[in-house]
Amino acid sequence: MSEKPPQQKPSESAKPVKQDFASMGRRSRRSRWPAWAQFLPLFNFPDSPNYNFSLILRDWIPEILQKHGLNNPQIQNSILEDLDFLDYELQRLFRERDFAAKRSQNDNRMAQVLFMFLAMIATLIGSLQALALTGNPEWMPYFAFAETLVALLTTYIATTRGRKDHGQSWYSNRARAEFLRREFFRYLMRIDPYSALSPVERRSLLSLRAAEINRGTFPTVEEETK
Repeated sequence: MSEKPPQQKPSESAKPVKQDFASMGRRSRRSRWPAWAQFLPLFNFPDSPNYNFSLILRDWIPEILQKHGLNNPQIQNSILEDLDFLDYELQRLFRERDFAAKRSQNDNRMAQVLFMFLAMIATLIGSLQALALTGNPEWMPYFAFAETLVALLTTYIATTRGRKDHGQSWYSNRARAEFLRREFFRYLMRIDPYSALSPVERRSLLSLRAAEINRGTFPTVEEETK
């Protein structure tokens, strides 16, 4: 009776990669923080999007097909070809729009936190002024100067923030990113408007719709039902 070969431990590269949605950011940073603290702005926000991100990892495809009894090499190759095309034609746009939305959201939250912090400082200085008025009036000019600095800083932040509407930028880029995400799965699943088209027609339509969505032109209800 022959001995069974020793079982080898799976290599690090063979382990499945855990990946969050791009619009959710990296949750591991603040996974143990209170819920309200997880939404605080980041001071070290990245300078560029994660260009390696993919809405669907290629390694998932064989497992998904096998799970649904579709372990067919022809189907698998067709899906992988679609993913290659989507990565160049759509996902690069999604990454950019998603990143721009998250950056605008982070800038907006940062401004709100700064305003709350300055309001707290102004209240504290006002309280110290009230105490110094009766006990140490010689400190009043210093507190007045500090109050002026807080007012000037608040005015500066409000003025610079007003030059760019971070809320509108977040809404615009988030809408485009989510429409691009939806188009990604529609194309991959070959549902309307990609259900009854040839491969060339599917790719041409995807390129056209992705470019329009990236420019901010979204399909209307009438176009969706055609």
